[in-house]
Amino acid sequence: MIIIGSITISSILVNGRTIRVAKPAGHVPLRTGANPNKGPEPNGKGKSDIVYTLGERVLTGPTPVNIIYYGDWSPEDQAVINTFIHNIGQSSWFNIQKTYYYQQDADSPQIFTEGPLGLGGIYVDNYSLGKTLNPGMVPQIVQNAIQNGNVQDYADSIYLVLGSGDVSESYDDSNSFCKPYCGYHQYFTMNDKNYVYAYAGNPTTNCPSCIPTQNRRVSPSGQIAADGMLTSIAHEIAEAMSDPETQTWRDKQGNENADK
Repeated sequence: MIIIGSITISSILVNGRTIRVAKPAGHVPLRTGANPNKGPEPNGKGKSDIVYTLGERVLTGPTPVNIIYYGDWSPEDQAVINTFIHNIGQSSWFNIQKTYYYQQDADSPQIFTEGPLGLGGIYVDNYSLGKTLNPGMVPQIVQNAIQNGNVQDYADSIYLVLGSGDVSESYDDSNSFCKPYCGYHQYFTMNDKNYVYAYAGNPTTNCPSCIPTQNRRVSPSGQIAADGMLTSIAHEIAEAMSDPETQTWRDKQGNENADK
């Protein structure tokens, strides 16, 4: 284990190459006892203003989201998620992302996020690493997809791995899907470049607590699994753009923009 500041990096040997993976960040917590009608908690009640650390990376330019559907996904579920990501960059939600910037140092100009953000490549991975994803396997799935040409090799994109309902995922001995998160984002290093990825699982089988209460029986498109994941997906995309290497835009408590 290598400690870099407050981030723990694990070195993992994959296909003869070493990749480094940081601890999960920006995870979407379970909605246990949450009030879906309650708005965001105001600053001053457990959360402080979010601030920027000079010189830290932000995804400000073109940001394709490459989706890796891991396991068994219906065409209907894929269509809901693909459409959502295809259109998200044209939404008022994305205007919030445009308020975040990169600045090399105090004398440099602020480079604000412009995008565009949208759907990149789509790849269906038929359980290449089995149905139990142990620590280090999610970034390995992304690396394999890049090296095999299944998704584009572009370090300024986001690689979104979505596990089907029969897939279990663990980040480490104490963190796994549904215990305690619905999704997370992180990065790994390959060939001296940092690649940003996020993970979310199908909640209908493994974790109904990850679905908003009002959508557990009915949902806008009729696809409860896909609709239920969209909140987690948007959450992780927002944080992956503004805090791709987990030390960029945060408040004093370590909350990222989508946690506010």
